[in-house]
Amino acid sequence: GANFRETGYNDPWPTTPDGTGQALDRITDTNYGNDVANWQALAPSPGS
Repeated sequence: GANFRETGYNDPWPTTPDGTGQALDRITDTNYGNDVANWQALAPSPGS
């Protein structure tokens, strides 16, 4: 099948979730997934 979304995770992505247990969360699904500004570090949600 065709790729619907493709994202590379090289820097300058948020570094807070880099091995600290936090999750990398997409802020808005309608914005580009490869835009670093569209992602944030959040505390993980158990069971999700």
